[in-house]
Amino acid sequence: MKINSVSEFLKRQFKDIKELNKKALIRKTKKLFLYFLFILLIPITLPIIFIIRIINKFFLIRIGSIPSSRIGHFCLNTEIYLCKKNELSKKIKVIDFLYLNKIISNNFLKKKWSKIINFYPRIILEPLDFCNSIIPFSNKHKIKFTIFGDRDVENLLPKNKPFLNLTSQEILEGEKFLLNMGIKKNDKIVCLNVRDDAFLKINDKSKDWSYHSYRDANIENFLEAAEYLAEKKYFVFRMGVKVNKKFLSNNKRIIDYATNGMRTEFLDFFLAYRCEFCITTGSGYDAIPQLFRKPLLYVSYSPLAYLNTFNTKNLTIFRTHLSLENNKEMSLKEIFSKGAGFIFSTQGFKNKKIKLLESTSSEIKNATEEMVQRLENTWEETEDNKNLQSRFWEIYNECINNLPVKIDELHGDQKSKIGYSFLKKKNFI
Repeated sequence: MKINSVSEFLKRQFKDIKELNKKALIRKTKKLFLYFLFILLIPITLPIIFIIRIINKFFLIRIGSIPSSRIGHFCLNTEIYLCKKNELSKKIKVIDFLYLNKIISNNFLKKKWSKIINFYPRIILEPLDFCNSIIPFSNKHKIKFTIFGDRDVENLLPKNKPFLNLTSQEILEGEKFLLNMGIKKNDKIVCLNVRDDAFLKINDKSKDWSYHSYRDANIENFLEAAEYLAEKKYFVFRMGVKVNKKFLSNNKRIIDYATNGMRTEFLDFFLAYRCEFCITTGSGYDAIPQLFRKPLLYVSYSPLAYLNTFNTKNLTIFRTHLSLENNKEMSLKEIFSKGAGFIFSTQGFKNKKIKLLESTSSEIKNATEEMVQRLENTWEETEDNKNLQSRFWEIYNECINNLPVKIDELHGDQKSKIGYSFLKKKNFI
């Protein structure tokens, strides 16, 4: 927090207080008290920062805030941080002081991380963190959790065992839940994570989340793939905290866990731990299977530059980019040359005169079939597929090198695959 922003904040709060009711007044007063306390603690924390700088020769002390307000970042930023700390600790003694955001996205996850990480009171560490950032040589002593911090650009996850694990008692509890549903220990499970705007609209009404609508998908497009998995004796769990539509099916192996009243924070994790893989359109939940090193099948994926390339077992198919200028589907090169490979808003695509089309039912089913065959070691890797994969990555790397961001913040070793039927059918490359 910058000093001038504190001054602006205080002016705004005093102005707002004059116009508020009693309940809001109490909330604002509490907020002001905490900020005054924050300011009062700064002089106390400054000497501590200087001590941290002096003893740096003996061991490294760092301060940081875990991004706990969104489940994806709370999962992966933290897991990758632990992987990095594990590597750094081999070279130097490291002592970290961490605190959580004000908002906790998942209390079960908080409980699990608290057994691995010592979290300190935010009211104490936040002023210390602030002072650390304004005093020279802060970078070495600050743990930065950036917006790209959930991307495994150093390919650390495959090199490290999961830091977060379920206890034997938790696994027993989860298996008991499944058994009550008629699902045995050896039965296979797939998690289905289809993003819509229901959760964010309900969870944070103060913000207009429509800028994210380009990521939303229709759950009905996944029924054909779910039916295929059921035929292959998989159980499919449709995940979600809040969703817009029910996932309607008469098949007992297709379970709308998001709407049937079974959902708990613990089961969100157990099902991710237990699944063979997760089908996802790309949202916070799919970070949980990644904690347990589970493969992901991405469908209706966008933006292309943000592709998850880190897992050899991951498979991806993209949204079709339709040019509204000529009503034609765009190739990989055309998407990037138009500046649409690194857009993170619905309006951004509209400004480029591009319409995003969701993956069709048949595209999702084909990708699901390929994913199952790859995981069951029955997939036949043809020369045509090898050539298409090679050609895709050749063009992709040419394109991402021209992005307005450091490539090493987005990608490490590129290990994932693109769906064969998608590459072959779309004339995408």
